[in-house]
Amino acid sequence: MHTKNSLLRMMLLVLALCILMCAAALAENTDFTFVLNSAQDGYVVAGYSGSDATVTVPDWYEQMPVTEIGAGAFENNTTIQKVAMPDTIVRIGGAAFKNCTNLTQITSYSAADEPPQPDHTAGDANGDGVVNIMDALLVLQYDAGWNVSIDKTNADVDANSGVDFNDAILILQYGAGQDVTLK
Repeated sequence: MHTKNSLLRMMLLVLALCILMCAAALAENTDFTFVLNSAQDGYVVAGYSGSDATVTVPDWYEQMPVTEIGAGAFENNTTIQKVAMPDTIVRIGGAAFKNCTNLTQITSYSAADEPPQPDHTAGDANGDGVVNIMDALLVLQYDAGWNVSIDKTNADVDANSGVDFNDAILILQYGAGQDVTLK
């Protein structure tokens, strides 16, 4: 049974999580929208909202290859002139470049053999290579006494030799783009 203190902490974290998720959504700076492909072994570029004349489609996203350009992904973008796609692209959906009237060049480049390694593992409590809201949730559950599996070394982002509520808050702040250091 959870104590009142741990339930209160859980409620506060949920509130903080909601606030930081909104902040993270507003701070998101990627011009690409990705969705998992049907085989769930790579990503599809589902959209592009950037304003660059030269666009390089990433070869990896969240530790998986980018394998497709989705239907209508760049449709009606009259700004782009050149697009470089990785050789991991195996399918281009219908109307992917429809009405891209200034597009004059599409080239291919060799993708990296391995996904880029995360800059750091601090905060990656679940070991998936990404520091995100799921890591903060696991830390909170661990701190509340739930039986969850976490990487305690990565989860202890304040380096106080313990995994607690403060670590979860720091992970959330980091995920929202706030200026925090994860140790």
